[in-house]
Parts: sequence; structure tokens; C-alpha cells
Amino acid sequence: MVTTADLAEYLRLPVPAQAASAAAAEPGQEQETDVSEQEETETPAAPDPLAIYLNAAKSRARRSGVPEYENNAEYDMFLLALAAMYYDNRGMGTPTVDEQAAKRMIDSFVLGLRHAGEDSEGDGYVYAVALPE
Repeated sequence: MVTTADLAEYLRLPVPAQAASAAAAEPGQEQETDVSEQEETETPAAPDPLAIYLNAAKSRARRSGVPEYENNAEYDMFLLALAAMYYDNRGMGTPTVDEQAAKRMIDSFVLGLRHAGEDSEGDGYVYAVALPE
């Protein structure tokens, strides 16, 4: 599961404090905080600015027919690469990525991920090369 902290690391940006604290918490466990102390010392957390790019990448994957995998390294890489492309082109000025190359990258990931399965299932591509005798 890709987080905004993962995306920040992928982009080599400073990890936002709220993303770092969320990533540090173990999955399935909520962090314990004293609400009265939090209200006195902190202002409400601002939304994570990288979340929009990660959410857009997840949305694009769903629209392309790719299921949301919990444990698939290629799916995680697809989300990171796509979110990074959205981040790099956030100004909608001159694209830093060749449009045709971006389409080929997205198509390649989508075709491979539509029926890939989780990594732990053992499903995956097996490449075999027949050697002449």
C-alpha cells in the first residue's frame, strides 16, 4: 500500500510530518493521543499536498480496470510513477514528460496489472526462453 510518505520519498521531497507519523504507526493500529493535550498544542492538520497526486493515480488505475492491490510491488511502482508524473506536470505548462512515452508507460503497467494478483499468491509472469538444442 503506497502512502504519501512513500511518494515524498520517491520524489525526494521532505516527508510531511503528518505523513511520517501515519507511516510510523503500524497498519491496523490507531495512534493513541491525548485529545485535550492535542487541542491545546496543535492547530488542525492541513491536508497533505501530495495526497491529490496519489489519489489521482489510484483513480486512473481504477478507471483503467486495474484492481487495488494490497501487496503487489508492480502496482505500487505504477502508482508512484503515475503520481510523480502528475506532480511533475502540476503547472500544466510545458510537459516534462513526452506524452507518447507517458501513454506507453501507463498502457504497459495497465496491461500487466489487470489480472496480476497479489505478490503473496505466487501468481505472476514466468518468462521462459527456449534454447536451441
